[in-house]
Amino acid sequence: MMKNHKKLYILLIAFVLIAAGLIWGGSTLWGIFVTQKVVTLEPAPGTTITFGTQNSDTPSIAQEIVKTTTKLSKRLQPDAYLAIFSATGYKSQTEAINLTDNVTIKTPQLAYTDDKLATILNQEKATIHKVISQQQGSAGYIVSVESLYHQADWYAAELTPNDASLDTMKIILKKDGNIWKVAAKPSIVFWIDDYPNIPQDVIRATNKLGFN
Repeated sequence: MMKNHKKLYILLIAFVLIAAGLIWGGSTLWGIFVTQKVVTLEPAPGTTITFGTQNSDTPSIAQEIVKTTTKLSKRLQPDAYLAIFSATGYKSQTEAINLTDNVTIKTPQLAYTDDKLATILNQEKATIHKVISQQQGSAGYIVSVESLYHQADWYAAELTPNDASLDTMKIILKKDGNIWKVAAKPSIVFWIDDYPNIPQDVIRATNKLGFN
């Protein structure tokens, strides 16, 4: 009889321990599940999104989690992540993600590579120069340095005067549809606040023309 009681006691303790373990494990898993957030990646056609944890000291991926060309979703713990967007003929772009809630990440509008921009510039150069020559105040100036930006829809040039006593000027053009138009008339320098419709990086790059 004592032996039966002892066995029952042992079985009861084992049951309690197993139950406690299941409850603790279940609560831990539930806690993890609840704190996790859903990250949905939506690459644009022809683009790739590489997603992973972010290095603490550099804007790079410490550990790659997924690399995809199609839409997918993953549950992840809140943390610092990094998304890298890439495509053939385009410059890669990164986006830091501080994951605190569910988020959908889509491919932004990527800029062409320098080689692709240079190729397009050679094709567009004659048309662009004609537009510049028709701009008031451009007489007596020649295009000395020029470049395309973004998706080859922004153009900037340094205009050098034939008269050395005159100042070098800069000009910015924007392509609307298939037509190039002057977005910023010739000026020695452009101030960002004066041109809210021109991307800030284009203005900065324009001001640097001739100094590289």
